[in-house]
Amino acid sequence: MNLILIFLLALILILIMTAKFKIHPFLSLITVSLFVAILAAKPFDGLESILTGMRRVIYHLAIIIVCGSIIGSLVIPVEHISLRNQANKE
Repeated sequence: MNLILIFLLALILILIMTAKFKIHPFLSLITVSLFVAILAAKPFDGLESILTGMRRVIYHLAIIIVCGSIIGSLVIPVEHISLRNQANKE
């Protein structure tokens, strides 16, 4: 089956499951991802493929969290300075 057709079918199925049947988005995504895997005939390599995918996601999330905390720590002193200036003006 064509992968673009599978993608469009999956997108429509996710929208129908979440909007019409009010199924939780996480459950609809898991269900549709299994459906896509079956239709695309992807081989299942066992637990190793799942762990590899989770490792990649956690790695990228860790980078985002670290960058966000660095930016947050840089913004906090600027916010305190602007609050002090506003308090002094009043």
